[in-house]
Amino acid sequence: MARCIAQYIALPRRLGYRRTATRPCERSISILGYVAGLSVPGAKPVPPIRYKDCALEQRNLPWYFTAELAQAASDMARINWNAETQVSVFADAAGKPLLSAIGASSRRCRSRLRQTA
Repeated sequence: MARCIAQYIALPRRLGYRRTATRPCERSISILGYVAGLSVPGAKPVPPIRYKDCALEQRNLPWYFTAELAQAASDMARINWNAETQVSVFADAAGKPLLSAIGASSRRCRSRLRQTA
């Protein structure tokens, strides 16, 4: 996720996007860029499509500078949204969680880890 955010911040300058005080990137958005519908609850996934080629109802989808960035965002959103929260932990040789390794300071987190141990 951090890589995608970094690319989203760095790409405008690298791709030569320009903005003025009155028209921020308007020309660039209408000619370049991609939209994609993310696989989040309540939304229909839409594969990356050029903004200039998308249907009118797709113009409010999230906008991306490149098809690769749009696909990366789609891939990140394609998870099991109904899964229980998972906490990665380190375990000792006996298989017991090392609570201090994950900074498990909340009572709820510690009690859940103890129940699974």
